[in-house]
This record gives sequence, structure tokens and C-alpha cells, in this order.
Amino acid sequence: MCGQKAIQKLISIINNNEVNCIVKDKDRYKRLIAVCFIGKKDINGEMVKSGWALAYREYSQDYISHELYAKKEKNGLWEGSFIPPWQWRKLS
Repeated sequence: MCGQKAIQKLISIINNNEVNCIVKDKDRYKRLIAVCFIGKKDINGEMVKSGWALAYREYSQDYISHELYAKKEKNGLWEGSFIPPWQWRKLS
């Protein structure tokens, strides 16, 4: 259910606009680490601030303030309890 809500939020942010991404790195699973924009709007930041994405501190300090805001406001995932993806991967 959380994944579907995150997708819905992302769709509403993008709203059929052109998205441009800047690849910064790859994680240990060889997935791209990128920052994506619509014009000057940082989509990554919007997703973290809305509570449907988390700051990935292992690769960047950029979105910690966004995450703290989402947590304080109980946005998205912060409405309840959850296991961060990097911890969940260790369990599986």
C-alpha cells in the first residue's frame, strides 16, 4: 500500500512534465543514484518532504532536513511505523 501511495504522489508531482535526472553515483546493488528535476523543482526533495521517500544518508546529506520535516508533520510513511529499505534488505 505504501508503494502505491508513493507512486501516486510521484505521478502528481510529475504531472506529465518533462523530467531531467543527473546521475550522481551507483549504490552497492548497482542501482543509479540520481537527482531528478522538473525545471528547477527537485523531485527527490519533494518526495522526501511529502514522506514518501527517505533521505539516503549513506550517499548524501542533502535531504535530511526534508525528512525531519516529514517526520515532524507525520507525512506519508511517518503516519505510522515502517522499516527503512536498507534495514529491510538486511532482514531478507
